[in-house]
Amino acid sequence: MKNLLIFTILILAGCNCQSPHDSSVDSFVKFAKQMNINYETYQCNDWDSDGDGYVSCSYKDADTKQIMQLECAGAMIFKINDGCRVPKMNVRVTNHVTEVRK
Repeated sequence: MKNLLIFTILILAGCNCQSPHDSSVDSFVKFAKQMNINYETYQCNDWDSDGDGYVSCSYKDADTKQIMQLECAGAMIFKINDGCRVPKMNVRVTNHVTEVRK
């Protein structure tokens, strides 16, 4: 029982206790302020689609009116990542065998 209590306290002490969406929004707002990003609107997805600790976000730049993409830290329990980053490039690999005729 004592071990369970200690484990629970340790979990709660490190708990982010926010949804991935709320956590990523907090990360975006903090990042935008630090980087002096002038935005009109922003939105972040509700979940981390690839399990890397970052949630996809986008914002409309107030100066250029362009939609910009970012990935911002969003975790439910332990927030290991911090801030925002440029999205990872997705490369789709297909394994096609081409027949060569002579």
